[in-house]
Amino acid sequence: GSAIPRETFNLATADRDRDVHGIVVTEAGDPVAEARIRIVTQPWRRANTMNFEQYHATEPGPSVRSARDGTFILPWKRSRVGELRVEADGFARQWVEKVQAGERVRVVMTLGATVNVSVVDAAGRPAEGVKLVLRGDAGAYPGPFAQEALSDSEGRARFTGASGNRLQWVVATSSRHGRPGWARVQVPGKGGSVDVAIRMRPLRVVTGRVTDAVTGDPIEGARVGVLGIDADAVRTDADGRYEVSAWVSDA
Repeated sequence: GSAIPRETFNLATADRDRDVHGIVVTEAGDPVAEARIRIVTQPWRRANTMNFEQYHATEPGPSVRSARDGTFILPWKRSRVGELRVEADGFARQWVEKVQAGERVRVVMTLGATVNVSVVDAAGRPAEGVKLVLRGDAGAYPGPFAQEALSDSEGRARFTGASGNRLQWVVATSSRHGRPGWARVQVPGKGGSVDVAIRMRPLRVVTGRVTDAVTGDPIEGARVGVLGIDADAVRTDADGRYEVSAWVSDA
């Protein structure tokens, strides 16, 4: 069976130079037991390295579950800074940015919302196997806890635990059905739900070759993509050739 949650963490014993510690509660102040708490770092955001492919990459840190009274202690490394991410069944995912080793944190959980997505192709048929991503508003881009899902045989997918009362984006990545771009959705609060319909548009495949302007030699590993759509970028092969399926046919 599942492990029995501990009664409490004694926060007075936390190492103030190392341990991230605190409590997880509801909006009413009630403790949230068994919340899943972890720290991640994002090494490629420490400087503007233009490494778009690794911008979202995270390195996992320590993790723990909150006690019955909502308390937790996460042992960490001295002088480190990271992002605290908290999940609990029935609640929206929460995060605290730039948490320092030794810091005391109070995390308030709100009821999670549900986003129901239906996807059809250009002919109106259910689109199966489309990769969908739910992420935060552009103002908080890229935002942690971006959720991913694949549409089923009926072209449907569901995201749960979404943060309510905020604008979010449903992003449908390229697939054999096409690419619709982004769909904005206002996610309701208080555990509500919202439906989103997406119609795919047929794609146009663009091929080409990248060569040295002086010597004419092929350039291997050059990055080619659509401006502003980083997810579809590809690398040229040994002969400098590429194939990108990111332009819609009516562009």
